[in-house]
Amino acid sequence: HGALPVAKALQENGVHAFCVACLEEAVALRRGGIRGEILILGYTHPAQFPQLLQYDLTQAILDLDYAKALAAYGPVKGHLALDTGMHRLGFTESDIDGVVAALRDQRTLYIRSVFTHLAGSDEERHNDFTRGQIARYTAMSDRLLEAFPGEHIIRHVCNTAGIERFPEAQFDMVRLGVGLYGISFAHQEQLLPVSTLRSRIVQIKELQPGETVGYGRWGIIDRPTRTATVPIGYADGLNRRLSCGRWSF
Repeated sequence: HGALPVAKALQENGVHAFCVACLEEAVALRRGGIRGEILILGYTHPAQFPQLLQYDLTQAILDLDYAKALAAYGPVKGHLALDTGMHRLGFTESDIDGVVAALRDQRTLYIRSVFTHLAGSDEERHNDFTRGQIARYTAMSDRLLEAFPGEHIIRHVCNTAGIERFPEAQFDMVRLGVGLYGISFAHQEQLLPVSTLRSRIVQIKELQPGETVGYGRWGIIDRPTRTATVPIGYADGLNRRLSCGRWSF
């Protein structure tokens, strides 16, 4: 879809905060004219910290050493990542006291929010686990908000499925992901696909039984058949595993 065209469309419709995976994506959005807050959810190497200031970017704070490195460089805006069950990045419950002690008296790392990510919000079989994540996050973030009462720290948890299935966890913001493109876990009729993939037929052939089509001769003709060649393939994003009769259009 293109990150910049999507971000521009969102910005034109009132969205003022964006999440990306890495610094390079954030810089591309800023250079492309995106004005709102841009949060980098992944790791930015300390050698790249100057670009956080240069492009007015916000960095996810992933662990205590990383927090100290950001604070030593500062002034930097950050969102504290809490690990409530995804077990990729972020602070655990046992880390909270250390975070408070390390960040309470410093003035170079501005804590903009605390957030977590739901691991199984799109599947009913994980409902109890998801509710447990929300409960742990609420308890952990409450402790942080109490420790930094004057910082106006906001909270965000929900991905697309979380927005649809756990409205009690929407807090101050949500992070809409695949829902941006019309994909709904709850099958909402109001949520529609935003794009269509189109191509054109460039040649039609009439083939007879015994002839084959394509690499490896996987397309075996068992009856008089009309085939059409369309100039699109895996270089354009179609999965190669859709070949050999597994897909039609």
